[in-house]
Amino acid sequence: MRFKSTWIVIGIFAALAAYLYFVDQPRYEAKQEAEKKQGLLFPNLNTDKITELVIERGGKTARVKKGEDDKWFLVEPVEDRADDGRVRTLLSDLKNMKAKKEVAPADADLEPFGLKEPEAVVRTQGVEMILAVGAKNPVGDARFVRVGDGPVHVVQNYALSGFLKDVSDLRNKDVLESFSWTRLEGVTVRPADGPVVRLVKKDERWYLEEPFQAEADPDEADKVTDKLRWARINRFLDPSEKEADEKLAKGIRVELKQEGQADPVVVEMAEVDGQVWARTKGRNALFTINKDVYQAFRVDPEKLRRTKPVLTKVWKVKKLELAIDGETLLYEKDAGKWKRGGAEIQDAERQKLDALLRAFETTRADEVIGSPDDASRYGFDQPAYTATLTHTGDKVQELVAAEKDGAVYARAGSGGPVYKMPKTYLDAARALLEAAKGTREKATAPTESASEGGAKE
Repeated sequence: MRFKSTWIVIGIFAALAAYLYFVDQPRYEAKQEAEKKQGLLFPNLNTDKITELVIERGGKTARVKKGEDDKWFLVEPVEDRADDGRVRTLLSDLKNMKAKKEVAPADADLEPFGLKEPEAVVRTQGVEMILAVGAKNPVGDARFVRVGDGPVHVVQNYALSGFLKDVSDLRNKDVLESFSWTRLEGVTVRPADGPVVRLVKKDERWYLEEPFQAEADPDEADKVTDKLRWARINRFLDPSEKEADEKLAKGIRVELKQEGQADPVVVEMAEVDGQVWARTKGRNALFTINKDVYQAFRVDPEKLRRTKPVLTKVWKVKKLELAIDGETLLYEKDAGKWKRGGAEIQDAERQKLDALLRAFETTRADEVIGSPDDASRYGFDQPAYTATLTHTGDKVQELVAAEKDGAVYARAGSGGPVYKMPKTYLDAARALLEAAKGTREKATAPTESASEGGAKE
């Protein structure tokens, strides 16, 4: 009997669970969906099916159409790329637009509501819809609107703000929208009044090929290209094509070479009456950009030259081996703490280690000798120190520093250019050695004192 009762209880629970899942849950979800739609002006609007959006305001018309790749394109008042994010936001605003209340029936006089001559009219294709936006309500926090030939409603200002902006707001404001920066392999700068500067990227390193050949400083090279990477359009201009050509011919032409693409992406820039005019080849737009973008490409090629024997970042170094004055110091980072010989180093020594690593990262050469003579001329036959830096990712860089006739020289490994460095490049290494010696002396002092004390007894 107990066995039979147990199965009856299980059956009741199973039936209850089935009821909740198949009957009550759908009812609850339907109720939730109905509550979401309550008050919506367009309760069943499917924005994915909208293929065209038109905004008429102030005698101007902005018309965008969806392309085959779901990208939006501006076709009126000019043909240009549209700001996909802005268009999607506007469609979302339509879908989620709620009316505070109905204030007049469909056949009411529209004049008092500013709907006889609306401030803006929004139309869509694919899913056909017309929204007229009229005057503000007496309080000023909302506007009167009308959908098609329907009644007059009141909608909060924030829900309509996107439709009341200038039509140029729908134009894409990225100077370079679809350029693949991870595939950038070359930058050529052609100023109207100076030498051509050409940078190429090989094995993740930058090199200068014009106006001279040398390895480039990666930080300086990235500073130049990053200005265009993040550049945004301030405002659009509409001078004649002839005027634009004349002005831009006096400025700078930047060519960005992308891996796998035969033709470069071209950006032209010029300073005109205190503003910077710019345009991108293949795009129907002339616009202004920030002056710092233009200044970044008025670059002195000498400032792009690599002027550091090693290229490193302090936080990336996880191991340093320093051979100096007949001693070898080995530092390794463990859980964010620097250790030497397995023991965590004291503050004084750590500060000197940090100072040396900062010197490696930031100190620039006073002179770069691209084609050095015999190594002994710079003292490399008797180096002052050698350093091996191991970075996260196990990238290793070797550095040799020497002193000759009162000057300090350094080079990466045993080849390449020789860098004439400030004396601090050598002083920082010697300061670390002294700090390490001081730590050892402190560590041995108690033992020596104890031994002396034992001898006296």
